[in-house]
Amino acid sequence: DFCAIARAERLLAIDLPETDNALGFVLADHGIPSFSLPRTVETQFDIDTPTDLVLLAAAERGGDAMRTFLAAQSLNHSMLEDLLTVLTDRRAHLTLIGRMNPTTWTHFEGEVACRTSVYSEGRGMRAYPDKKAPLLASTLNGMGIDSFFERLERSTDAAIIDTRPLLAATEPLPPPNDRFASDLLRPEFVEDSLWKAFTQTAIASQIPILLGGHSLVSGGLYLLAEACWKDRDLRRRLHPDTIEF
Repeated sequence: DFCAIARAERLLAIDLPETDNALGFVLADHGIPSFSLPRTVETQFDIDTPTDLVLLAAAERGGDAMRTFLAAQSLNHSMLEDLLTVLTDRRAHLTLIGRMNPTTWTHFEGEVACRTSVYSEGRGMRAYPDKKAPLLASTLNGMGIDSFFERLERSTDAAIIDTRPLLAATEPLPPPNDRFASDLLRPEFVEDSLWKAFTQTAIASQIPILLGGHSLVSGGLYLLAEACWKDRDLRRRLHPDTIEF
């Protein structure tokens, strides 16, 4: 994360938050105008999890050093190609679950051919003190993992899931090893029982599923919208860049 602050000496008189999540709210409350940068892949994409590296490689993004590094890694994801195919299919339906910003969803929907449904919740959770559990997390706990995926399979052709607010809405996150192994669909390396079961059921699902953190449903969506058209006809998009007469 990054920010730029003019007249930074004003910060000396402010009781700043321990994490950056609430920084914009705190500055605004003290009369300092705060603005977001335009949402692009460059301003939205983070490398937080292995899934983010997978998407970066698939979109062939990054500088020379990054591309050299990615080329030397084994970053295959068992469901990525099937999901990319869904994105270019006008008949298909994709479900997005997690901390989506409306602007990001609008961009993504305009760049892919499939229909999309979004369940966006959990945004700003760490910036607010109430820590109320999101509706989907409560629903998942009530119906159980198997029923959750059964309903998901009946309603969509593929899913992109930000697992953090879904699986750890009111509890501390498991260690990075568990989270990252889950993202890569490697349940044998996941010790947390909930995350292991969720990962195992995602693998067994009849639809392609991507798991990850916030970057997957923010900057990652920009990369997926690029990667899906590689070696495919761009004119198959629902929203072409130009109209020829």
